[in-house]
Amino acid sequence: MKIGVSGHQKRAGIDWGWVRTSIRHILIEKNASTAFSSLAVGSDQVFATEAIALDVPLVAVLPFSDYERCFSASDLQDYRELLAKASHRTHINKQGDDETLFFEAGKKICELSELMVFIWDGKPSVGKGGTADIVDVADNLDKDIIWLNPILRERRDSFPS
Repeated sequence: MKIGVSGHQKRAGIDWGWVRTSIRHILIEKNASTAFSSLAVGSDQVFATEAIALDVPLVAVLPFSDYERCFSASDLQDYRELLAKASHRTHINKQGDDETLFFEAGKKICELSELMVFIWDGKPSVGKGGTADIVDVADNLDKDIIWLNPILRERRDSFPS
């Protein structure tokens, strides 16, 4: 199964150990054949790391060619290591500001995936292209989803009506 991710980069109260374990379980349970991630700090990198550890081919969907400028010096090395391990890279070939291109990358991940994993607290996005925006895309595309609430440590296989 082709599985994509969208989720928080940083949020107070996230149990990253629980997130990591949950992602590993999902990738195994769903017999992941390909993993799609933008390799952003946080959820995307945890997802990518677990996919690589399980030998699931990783496709890096990058919002723009100079994406490295979005990483702090301390996070850049992790990004580069994951990117080097990706089996394939794709760039969003559109024009726009960073937020628009982050949204386009999330949308592309949704389009390429059969299942989307959201690491999300259920709150609205802060700026265009956040997880809540990609949740809306997945809903409009009628994608199968798994919602991991990293604050409450809850898994749902659908969104509340």
